[in-house]
Amino acid sequence: MANKSFIKSMSVDNAQKSHNCKHSSKHRINMGDIRLGLKVEQSTQYFCKACAIKFLENGSKDISKLLDELKEN
Repeated sequence: MANKSFIKSMSVDNAQKSHNCKHSSKHRINMGDIRLGLKVEQSTQYFCKACAIKFLENGSKDISKLLDELKEN
């Protein structure tokens, strides 16, 4: 059975050009900066490293909580 995941639509890469973070236009992603890409339908939204870390840490906590709930029942 193939491994299934809810987060297959995310990836980390380096920006090919400068642009703003999707979460905050005050956060600038410069060419070459590491960023998180989130594929949404036909396009990809990009987030700066600081926002991506915050989102992933919060998501990790939420996933751990859900996993614990599933294992308890």
